[in-house]
Amino acid sequence: MFFQQVVKLKELIRQLTYVSECCFLVDSDLQEKKYHVAVYKYLSEYYLLQDDQVIEAISNIVDKTGSEEDVLSLIEEALNRNHYIIVDENLVFLDLKTLSQVDKEKHQIKSRIFEFGK
Repeated sequence: MFFQQVVKLKELIRQLTYVSECCFLVDSDLQEKKYHVAVYKYLSEYYLLQDDQVIEAISNIVDKTGSEEDVLSLIEEALNRNHYIIVDENLVFLDLKTLSQVDKEKHQIKSRIFEFGK
């Protein structure tokens, strides 16, 4: 079953410790840079997707009514084309914790998590 929700970064950090397979998106327009990432987690591995078209397609699917199969097929496409970087879990948490400290009055940060196989 496909489960998706918009969460605060601190809640996202908490959920990542309990979920075995998910994808999460984080979007923000920071002062110096646009922050737009998608990470796929499978068991203890984190895959930072490096394909902007796939990231945008995932965003569009979940903003509308999308299915688990739609999202997973896009992730599989990026993985098959080697458009990812395996990222250490500690770096993922460091990034999320750092972003959670950003001034929310100046910068809106949107984070969404999509859990698979519930």
